[in-house]
Amino acid sequence: MTNVDFSAVPEEVDPKDRHVAAAALAFRHAVDQDAQDDEPGQTYDVILVTDNIKDLAKKQMAKLGVRVMRSGAFLNDVYKAEAIQSGK
Repeated sequence: MTNVDFSAVPEEVDPKDRHVAAAALAFRHAVDQDAQDDEPGQTYDVILVTDNIKDLAKKQMAKLGVRVMRSGAFLNDVYKAEAIQSGK
């Protein structure tokens, strides 16, 4: 994680949660670099799973490529995508 990641954190993120948002943005940058090594046009989603979405500026983080989701919504999406493998 670099100062660039911290400076990219939206102002709407609670000051006590800036480190979490910065880590998600650092991961977003790392994923983007890895995608370049994979097939052309390959993209990957970065999802920050937390039940504290009110402090993490969900809309602003989405604009930066990080989806903020509650744990229950995330697990529901996993089940919908891979019902047999997720074994709900």
